[in-house]
Amino acid sequence: VKSDMRIMQDLGCQVYRQDIGWNIVEQSRREFGWGRHDWVVEALRSPEGGGCRLIGLIGNTPPLWLPPEFPQTETGMQAYGQWVEAAVSRYANTVDYWEIWNEPLVFWLRHPHHKPEKGQKPQAELSQQQTDELAASYSDMILTVVRAASKTIRQIDPDATILSPGF
Repeated sequence: VKSDMRIMQDLGCQVYRQDIGWNIVEQSRREFGWGRHDWVVEALRSPEGGGCRLIGLIGNTPPLWLPPEFPQTETGMQAYGQWVEAAVSRYANTVDYWEIWNEPLVFWLRHPHHKPEKGQKPQAELSQQQTDELAASYSDMILTVVRAASKTIRQIDPDATILSPGF
């Protein structure tokens, strides 16, 4: 990792995007294992890391214990809110920007052509119009997640810079 940090410095890296993986940190409900992420954040903030500014990416793959209906259930949104609160509380003083989720449509659409379930055949590819219609139907769900996360972030760090989901 130290050699990677030297390369980052040589390339003039000023901002690093760190995925704070929900499925990695909270493998069991309300039991957080931050070690890996603490180490990376500390290393990037060190002189060897060049003191890079950090984008904390919260979201992505939910933990296995979370029902697949997330985020369409109140229980799922409560779990997500608690996760965001835990992550932001832990890193509020070291993360410069918060990104809420990455490529949410890839995660939520799960069209069989995109990622077939094990043992299933892919379906025919969707037309552009079908893809657009399907994506539009998920906009409310994505906005619900972004609004909930933003509200939680602002409660902890009112001056935080919040980035939209990466599409």
